[in-house]
Amino acid sequence: MLFRSESIAVTREVRSRIDEAAAHSDLARLLAKKDDLKGALAEAQEAVRIHEAMRAEMVGADNRASFFAITRDAYELVIELLQRLEALSPGQGYVTRALETSERARARSLLDLLAEMRVDIRQGVDAKRSEEHTSELQSRQYLVCRLLL
Repeated sequence: MLFRSESIAVTREVRSRIDEAAAHSDLARLLAKKDDLKGALAEAQEAVRIHEAMRAEMVGADNRASFFAITRDAYELVIELLQRLEALSPGQGYVTRALETSERARARSLLDLLAEMRVDIRQGVDAKRSEEHTSELQSRQYLVCRLLL
């Protein structure tokens, strides 16, 4: 486990965020095997946070597709850990968080696909309704960012 912690520090120094995220995911899996599910969850969530921060920088359909596969694995790890925590401590909200995480991953996939296709989902919508919707989305994005941190 010390090696994984050192790996995270080294990858930060060289600014390899993909490797840093992978190290967090690996550490999460190791902690999960040792039944430290809360520690594992924190590491897996950090991997997702790093992936989400990098997502906007990806250019091209091929890069986004391969990047999404890696990101999806990180999301699935978070979901698995939340489900295991729910089994150990029913009623603590872990199942709700697992569902929210799953839906966030699906929504991210759809938004990336729409962006790649350059689809304007607001075409034909009343301007006032569009502004209201944009304001609501910004509020939700703020909440999602708070959840990821």
